[in-house]
Amino acid sequence: MKYPPLPTQVTSAVHAKGSKIFMQVMHCGRIAHPDNLPAGGQLLAPSAIPAKGQMWTDKSGMQDMTKPREMSKADIKQAVEEFARGAEMAVAAGFDGVELHGANGYLIDQFVNPR
Repeated sequence: MKYPPLPTQVTSAVHAKGSKIFMQVMHCGRIAHPDNLPAGGQLLAPSAIPAKGQMWTDKSGMQDMTKPREMSKADIKQAVEEFARGAEMAVAAGFDGVELHGANGYLIDQFVNPR
């Protein structure tokens, strides 16, 4: 889907100073907690194995990591489509490029890292 140009104050201000601006998009995968998700959000990952350790939640402070739901093929397809849609919207908003965050244990890394 093509999005019409949607220049924002931020991208316009950066371009007015002669610079470039990029947006990074990411999906946390299992490196998340239900207390940090919007209502109805689900913790999804390549497998139903929780990450080790704890994470901060605004609602409950430090909490143990929780078990994610294993992504189905449909969930994976939807995540890919959401990455693409986010990138298209960022470019429509005036960003010069988009970086997919695929490191540090987040979703893309969870699919390729054997640990």
